[in-house]
Amino acid sequence: MTSACAGVRPRLSEYVDQHLDPGSADEIRAHLATCEECRGLAADLDRVSGVARSLGPIQPPAHLWLEVAGRIRQEEGTAAPVPTAPPTEADLPSTGGTWQWLGLAAALTLVTLGVYSLGQPDPAEPSTMVDAGSGNATEVPTVETVEETMQRAEAEYEKAIAQLEQVLKNGDS
Repeated sequence: MTSACAGVRPRLSEYVDQHLDPGSADEIRAHLATCEECRGLAADLDRVSGVARSLGPIQPPAHLWLEVAGRIRQEEGTAAPVPTAPPTEADLPSTGGTWQWLGLAAALTLVTLGVYSLGQPDPAEPSTMVDAGSGNATEVPTVETVEETMQRAEAEYEKAIAQLEQVLKNGDS
């Protein structure tokens, strides 16, 4: 990864979503013309964005509002007001299916892993001590620490998917 890539990658999502000013978009477009790796990442982000747009609106089960309010009360330890009913049909998006939830979860996971991998150093490089400029050395993550972080992220992802499946199961019954 070049220094040009390091400057372009954090803005790729905005570029794909067409949220950049024309000058910045031209700068990224020029870089993509010469960098196959960043071009592939931009194409992946565009596909994920397209899949997410195709999912359409999703209506949560009516009991979800009460569960959310109850959890907020538990976490805050206060007597927060609990809604007695979910929002009206006019306030909610149209009904969606189980596959939309699972597709959305998969798309968000791909985006999260893509963004996470952009900020990680090359795992093939060994850990070294780097002078941080203030006289104190900082340690660059090793392959092992990156692997541990990825394992924790994967465990959190699996936990989130299990919770999502439980919500869907409860909503379908």
